[in-house]
Amino acid sequence: MGVAETWLAADVPDGEVSIPHYKLFRKDRALQHGGGVCIYCHETTRVKRRADLETDLEILWIEVMEQKHSTLVGCAYRPPDKSVAYWDVFQANIEKAMQGRQSRAVLIGDFNVDYADPLARRANHLHSTLTHCNLFNHVSQPTRVTSSSASVIDLFLSNVPIEGVCRTVYVDMSDHFAILAHMPGFGMGKAYSGHPAAKRKGRRLHRINWNTFNEDLNHHLATCTFTGNLENAVQSLTTSIISTLDVHAPLIHRRQQEKRPCPWLTPELVAAVRERNQFHRRLMSDKGNANLRELHRQARSTARKLDRRLRNAYFMNQCATRDQRKLWSVMNIVTGRAKQRQEPQAGIEDLSKTFGDVVRDPDRPSTLTPPSGPMPASSFLQFELVPVSDVKACLKCINPAKATGSDCVPGLVLRECADSLAGPLTDNINGSLSTGTVPMMFKQSFISPWYKSGDPTVPVNYRPVSLLPIISRILEHSNTFSKQLVEYVTAHELYPKTQFAYRKCHSTEDALVLAVNR
Repeated sequence: MGVAETWLAADVPDGEVSIPHYKLFRKDRALQHGGGVCIYCHETTRVKRRADLETDLEILWIEVMEQKHSTLVGCAYRPPDKSVAYWDVFQANIEKAMQGRQSRAVLIGDFNVDYADPLARRANHLHSTLTHCNLFNHVSQPTRVTSSSASVIDLFLSNVPIEGVCRTVYVDMSDHFAILAHMPGFGMGKAYSGHPAAKRKGRRLHRINWNTFNEDLNHHLATCTFTGNLENAVQSLTTSIISTLDVHAPLIHRRQQEKRPCPWLTPELVAAVRERNQFHRRLMSDKGNANLRELHRQARSTARKLDRRLRNAYFMNQCATRDQRKLWSVMNIVTGRAKQRQEPQAGIEDLSKTFGDVVRDPDRPSTLTPPSGPMPASSFLQFELVPVSDVKACLKCINPAKATGSDCVPGLVLRECADSLAGPLTDNINGSLSTGTVPMMFKQSFISPWYKSGDPTVPVNYRPVSLLPIISRILEHSNTFSKQLVEYVTAHELYPKTQFAYRKCHSTEDALVLAVNR
């Protein structure tokens, strides 16, 4: 998608005009306001910018690379005050671009010359230039319509045929019509109709009858008791949950739903937009009707005001939270700084070896020794057993939106079955504290490579993110366990004086004050 006369400047970051799942290429007008062009390309398209073809003209060139050939695509904007000499420079730039090995070339943009007016002097220069460069225009309908004129100033030029005809579509954000065209075999090979929906395995947890589920789960748990073998007890507990889930919500392949691009969209706004479009279609068939023009103006104003009001109310509601993480998440979306998850371009084998070398660091000791402190070695911490009430409280506070770990037990199941699972899970946690070991299932995790910066094909530029089972997080964060550990370390002054993380009344502001003071 090409946009002419963007009015972008250097102080406008890419994030403010980005579109999800699309790459952005832009060329802003230097030293003056207005003008500028940009091109959006879908993320699945192999494309590179051809800066070697760009001159002082407001023309942006990219090359779309395909299996057997490549297509050169340009987006241009010609200001209306340019002299006749502009066409000589324009023709020289087109000739330079067409000298490459690209089998096809496309040029789109706003040329501010009525292509359909044979009497216009500037149109003669445009026609001769396009004929010399072997470019053909595929736009025949007016692209800018006013109360007194209808002109074809936005063009779709190519040196090869296109499929069907170019269509012009009304857009409310501009006084120009948008041009839609389809070239056979271009880009992804077919017209794109939205981001491809990914399929993944999942369970329909919202259809579970939790009363019946708890009855069946209790029946399975009747044979699941802690007998001294911690690994077998944890395995039996997980197997009981999964077996019950397979009966009530079996695994299925389902299509992952895309998030709505406009979460503030309401039926009232949809109706207002439809009414505006209906008046516009009627106005196009009867352009001299002053009554229709006034009705269209009112409907357009109503739709704009309603959209702005709903959008402002949505983001104000999102920002009305004390959760700083959620607040900054909303701010990053508004400002376009939100990072989109990208599939790693580095090989899986290379990533596995790189992450494995971190775990198998030869300089890392195989065992950890207790830190030295003022207390005798015999007084080292012995954990007290965790009561069932603490584990039950942790289970009921689980956020069901948290990702499922390697044990494939969803957080919603743990929360809804807290009364049934609290007893067996408490036995497992206390067994872990008593024996001083962590079950192997609690330590198995999914490793997700998260891109940081630099070359995306280099494995060291990815950060490994571990996704542990939710049950293991309960072992880590159970109130009694964490409270005992913190109280012991604090009482024996084992915290370094310069540690400010994970300590009560020691914030990052204190660390900054200490560093600045020193």
